[in-house]
Amino acid sequence: MEVDTVIHERQKGFALFFSTKLILAYLDRNISVNFDAHNQSSMKIATKLGSILNEP
Repeated sequence: MEVDTVIHERQKGFALFFSTKLILAYLDRNISVNFDAHNQSSMKIATKLGSILNEP
């Protein structure tokens, strides 16, 4: 799963909000969720939503 927010709208909670909505939609359809965290902000959201870090 990947959510990108345009630069001038970051730090407003949009990624967290839409990530939550997307996860719930996936779970309703029995689709597994995998985060693709490209940076620390993404990792923070993934962790906040219950994702577990898999080391490479």
